[in-house]
Amino acid sequence: PFKDKGEELLVSAEGQSDYFAARHCIKRIFKYIPEFQTVQAPSAYTESLCRSHFATQDEIYLCVRGFQALEVERLFFRTQDGIEEETHYETPDQTVVQEVDRSPTFYPSAQCRLDTMMAGLLNQERPRCWWVP
Repeated sequence: PFKDKGEELLVSAEGQSDYFAARHCIKRIFKYIPEFQTVQAPSAYTESLCRSHFATQDEIYLCVRGFQALEVERLFFRTQDGIEEETHYETPDQTVVQEVDRSPTFYPSAQCRLDTMMAGLLNQERPRCWWVP
């Protein structure tokens, strides 16, 4: 889905860009960017998610490295514009929308954005907190 910006510029809805980046881009980029620190899952929970969704060591490694990168996003969410919204891997946003918000200034909640990036990393369907199938 695209934001409503007129026909001259098509920009993906924010949730879609988060999802696409986590599902496709980050895994490709990691193949070319060396690690600057030891790759480890942020928690036992995120490591178990990677191990339960992927079979090969390479896939698990990319998933774990993706969750490690999401820690930077979580820090960003905590410090953005004084909102200080805490996000958690274990407690997804329970919102269910009836339509995709395509307004140019709309951003899903920080938890919804984290859930969306997690879904991308795990090759799951986009969450309903912003997406309508």
